[in-house]
Amino acid sequence: MLKVLVQLLKLVTHKKTVNEWYLKNTTTGQVLLSHQPDTNIDDVAFAASPVVDGFQMRVNGNFGAPINYSSIQLVENPSGETTLTASGSNTTLDILNYTYFSGVVSSWAIDNFGVGTTSVDELQQDYELRFTGIEETNVVNGQTQITTASGGQMATCFRFNEGLAAHPLNPTGEDAAFLIRIPFEVWNVEDPDNEYQVNLTFRDRLQTSTDEPFYAWNKVNRMYAIIVNTPYDETQPIQVDNGPDELNANATWVTVHYGTNYHVGDVVRINYANPIQLGKDKFTFKTDPATFSKEKAVADVEEVNVFPNPYYGVNPQELNKYNRWVTFSHLPEKVEITIVNLGGQIVRKLNKQDDAQFLKWDLANENGLPVASGLYLAYVDMPDQGKTKILKVAIFQEQQVLDRF
Repeated sequence: MLKVLVQLLKLVTHKKTVNEWYLKNTTTGQVLLSHQPDTNIDDVAFAASPVVDGFQMRVNGNFGAPINYSSIQLVENPSGETTLTASGSNTTLDILNYTYFSGVVSSWAIDNFGVGTTSVDELQQDYELRFTGIEETNVVNGQTQITTASGGQMATCFRFNEGLAAHPLNPTGEDAAFLIRIPFEVWNVEDPDNEYQVNLTFRDRLQTSTDEPFYAWNKVNRMYAIIVNTPYDETQPIQVDNGPDELNANATWVTVHYGTNYHVGDVVRINYANPIQLGKDKFTFKTDPATFSKEKAVADVEEVNVFPNPYYGVNPQELNKYNRWVTFSHLPEKVEITIVNLGGQIVRKLNKQDDAQFLKWDLANENGLPVASGLYLAYVDMPDQGKTKILKVAIFQEQQVLDRF
């Protein structure tokens, strides 16, 4: 079994802190790789990543908390009529990060409303919006009001354009945050075995008290929602504009709802990237013991190959210019490989009689001198399988300085 440990190391000579990881074989206790940087860069970095025991290893991730959701998906759409977008549309089910607006540096509640958490543990949680609300339309004092009669959940309206006292659905008529039923439930789904409903507080961004119709949750224009990662309480308003308090301390993310054109049963999943936490995250993996059968051994022969091929002056696994090679892979226990040039001359013979699947050729001939650039044929003889395979190997050597050999 191998274990990857991400650890924080300080390079005193440069007076800076860098993130590094190491790889350990937990069966033997041997450290196979050390002082490895994270390679969250591109495919070029992956190509240069180290190979150990047949595995190419790369830690690909971020060390800081995410600033936006990493993905949003409509995972349940029973009617087949809902369209999820993230484009500022008011005719679909449209949910955006708060950084949709210029000048906004993150979608964290604390960056935009001054309350909430910066905890990585809190900011990596995933959520689902479950649309269970049943709408009801009533005419009150000549105004059409569209509310959620059942389903959904209670959420806090903490800000309204004309002041909370002017909100037509404020049950107290006071200038204070109040609870109102919205058409969806918010669930923390980070742990599939321990999902729980959480709280939501929101700003009614554009409605005015005389709008016709007037929505309890505006379906056709912007609503700013703040997810508060605490167990759902349908009786407790959560204020934001009065500054930090124990009720809004776990406010995490701001989402922008341009359109909430849903159908009952819709479920939207919002995923946030899980950053690498230094000193906490360890990743282990293991391979099952190989089971031998003649049929499997014969089938594996078809996978015999050589890499890198072509060889362009360097192998990502090489440590220096004096130690060059290509690797034959997926080999059975007993193998003889004869390498010839296009003139039919034998350049090198390689033999293997062990249970390793790899065999290296150091790009040298029988006299230990580097071979010339060109195309070579490798005859792979596997006597136990009664099979042979011919591989073409293209070698492009660097300029050779013979007095170094």
